[in-house]
Amino acid sequence: GGAELEKQKQQIEAALGDQDLYNPENKNKLTELLQQQSDINSQLESQESQWMESIEKLDELEQSLDTP
Repeated sequence: GGAELEKQKQQIEAALGDQDLYNPENKNKLTELLQQQSDINSQLESQESQWMESIEKLDELEQSLDTP
């Protein structure tokens, strides 16, 4: 879920804070982390937009129920 993704995102961001990662010998690991980070970000964004859509639908539903 979202909480798990947030946790992974924080771990990746912490890993990206490691200066050793930017040494040439760690280029593959850096590339991998950046790829994971972008995957997680896009997953979080799609979850967020689904959530926003649900809220909008809920609002519409409430309005239609309010109207006599």
